[in-house]
Amino acid sequence: MRNKGTIHKIKALFCPWGYWSTEDIFYIIGWVVLLLFMALGAFYMAAPELASKIFLPCPVHFLTGLYCPGCGGTRAVLYLLRGNIKSSLIHHPAVLYMAISGAVFMGSQTISRITWGRTWAMRIRAVHIYILAGLYIFNFLWKNIALLMFHVRIIA
Repeated sequence: MRNKGTIHKIKALFCPWGYWSTEDIFYIIGWVVLLLFMALGAFYMAAPELASKIFLPCPVHFLTGLYCPGCGGTRAVLYLLRGNIKSSLIHHPAVLYMAISGAVFMGSQTISRITWGRTWAMRIRAVHIYILAGLYIFNFLWKNIALLMFHVRIIA
């Protein structure tokens, strides 16, 4: 026979208000993404030669020679993990924004859930999505303008 108390406690940690809010969904996705990045990071650290063969180049850049809005994201993550913030920003400015806002979101949501909502917790707002979309558009435009107008390759 199942212990309903334990199941309800686990559900209450992820969904303390009894319904699934946007923050609840992003909180669960955040933990899944964090665990996935930890596993990929461990794989990359254990076998960097094999990992570099598995991570494929961008198909848009390969076919057209232009940078896609996501080009440079993987390198930006690797530079950020090494502590090289300047190179991370150059390769993809959205990565640092997502890392900082994600850390604040996950940290504040975790503390709020542990204290049953008695502390402040960051909420997802439309402005966060607009900023992220703007950074992706900026990344696409500035790299391709540098490439097409000045013949400068931002990413080798």
